[in-house]
Amino acid sequence: MEFNKKTLFFAMRVAGKNREYMTCGPLVSQESVLYEEGSALCRLERSTLPQHAGRRIVVMRLLKILHPPKRRLELPPTDGISVPADGDLFMSWYRDVDKPGRRGETLRMLYDAPDNVEQVSDWSS
Repeated sequence: MEFNKKTLFFAMRVAGKNREYMTCGPLVSQESVLYEEGSALCRLERSTLPQHAGRRIVVMRLLKILHPPKRRLELPPTDGISVPADGDLFMSWYRDVDKPGRRGETLRMLYDAPDNVEQVSDWSS
């Protein structure tokens, strides 16, 4: 994931089907990109958080920072939106896979895929 991009594009192959998923990134506040530099490897995974109990929720985990983040200085500090440490979740980013629509359908396929299949890549724009 590139920290200076507003939109994330994921391409995935699930159950023999190629799918794309587009979403707003976890480091965006009111349509403003908060960072001018930085990148990381991230993973989408099923949520095990107590507040998501009984719901089918996908969360994003930061696996490793590749290039250190640099915050845009002209923007005021924003509570709740920051780069987590390696291995931690982006706490402000989660998606309900049962939400109607094509985006939900793609996430449902990923959510319902066997655990031993991990074929997700990220294109940011």
